[in-house]
Amino acid sequence: MRIVQKYGGSSVKDADRIRAVAGRIAARHREGHELAVVVSAMGRTTDDLIALAEAVVGDRRREPAFAREMDMLLSTGEQVSIALLAMALKALDVPAVSLTGWQAGILTEAVHERARIRAVDAKKLRALLAERTVAIVAGFQGITAGGEITTLGRGGSDTTAVALAVALGADRCEIYTDVPGVYTTDPRIEPRARLLPTVTYDEMLELAHLGAGVLHPRSVELAKRYRMPLFVGSSYTDEGGTLIVETRSTRPEDVRHERSTGAASYAQDRSASTELKARTAAEAPGASDSTGAHPAASGENAGGLEDDRVVSGVALDKAVARLTLVGLSLRPTTLADLFEALAAAGVNVDIIIHTTRNDGTTDVAFSVQEDDVDRARAVLDGLQATLGHAAVEVEADLAKVSIVGAGMATRPGVAATMFRLLAAAGIPVKMVSTSEIKVSAVIPRALGADAVRMLHDGFGLGEENGLGRLAARIAEAAE
Repeated sequence: MRIVQKYGGSSVKDADRIRAVAGRIAARHREGHELAVVVSAMGRTTDDLIALAEAVVGDRRREPAFAREMDMLLSTGEQVSIALLAMALKALDVPAVSLTGWQAGILTEAVHERARIRAVDAKKLRALLAERTVAIVAGFQGITAGGEITTLGRGGSDTTAVALAVALGADRCEIYTDVPGVYTTDPRIEPRARLLPTVTYDEMLELAHLGAGVLHPRSVELAKRYRMPLFVGSSYTDEGGTLIVETRSTRPEDVRHERSTGAASYAQDRSASTELKARTAAEAPGASDSTGAHPAASGENAGGLEDDRVVSGVALDKAVARLTLVGLSLRPTTLADLFEALAAAGVNVDIIIHTTRNDGTTDVAFSVQEDDVDRARAVLDGLQATLGHAAVEVEADLAKVSIVGAGMATRPGVAATMFRLLAAAGIPVKMVSTSEIKVSAVIPRALGADAVRMLHDGFGLGEENGLGRLAARIAEAAE
């Protein structure tokens, strides 16, 4: 099999962990697999580099004028980890070569600190794999057509791994972190959390957007578009593992059949060009045939999720705030003017509600990430003369709790059950958002963990395999 693996920062946080990861890679190499491995910076290296920049220039490091140099600085973190991991593999007599993002052929758009991958020229990687050499690639980074180093922003290493898997026509992409897979909720909040052997792309996208933290949404979007099977497991244990595929009923042995439908068109694309367009907005060219499944995702562990489960998981985002414009006189362009200005300032708005007051004016409330409150408040203050609102109210210390499940689309009453459970626990709901497969409620942050436990228990997501407590212990050890 041709496999792309990714190891996060906690998996390579020190010399012992690097040697442990090298041992895992060496074992897979001896089984005959072709391996490309994407690695994040060690432990808190990226945070330390950011702190160093702030020690030199303070908060100015956030200014656009410093973005290029921040990319130059942060890209060095992964270069340390890839070199050390390649050395550890060579010490085990496994041929390995470390490659920066640009050496691996990762071409990005010309945007610093949050670039998107435009293409992957995988010629060099294919040549290394053909020689049975393990390619160790720096995640989170690439290069522009003009030769500028860029970083991919949050979730960049996950996205790097999926993009390389697509470009290489890999059989699967394996993401290794400090927990043994995707759980019904955060095991650190609810130790009875149950491992999900199989999750759909759509469910994982919702969970990722809602703060589940195991995978970044960009990587899941890319995997879904190209039908690339994702396996999520722990670098600390061989137990557990979650396979992320198209339908919840998919078994690991069926993945070959799912992906074969696009094999012909993908092979044609590969013969026509050495570069694979890996933009999430591009048309999916399909993927190559799969020839097997990761051992940890097969066997009895892979069949334990009921096809008729309504709710698959509970997610908690603990950094939410609500802003309210009080006393707006709505015009046809008012909302467009408001949210265009927020978008231009880089403020990502989540839930929006508006209510009419007795005097005929309107209150418009919206939720944002807590880090965006100051920028959002500045935008609203700057619009006061244009919009004419009477006041801006800010409520911080909020959280968003969400239930997710593909089965919700055909089952009435799920939202009612959620709100009944929250009411029974005395948890007030301040805002609500729904989609076909999720319901979210903004609540007081102090009650977030209680809400997770209440919903997890109320929807019957309790422990079946004992891996929830294992995940909690591993996460504690990784911190």
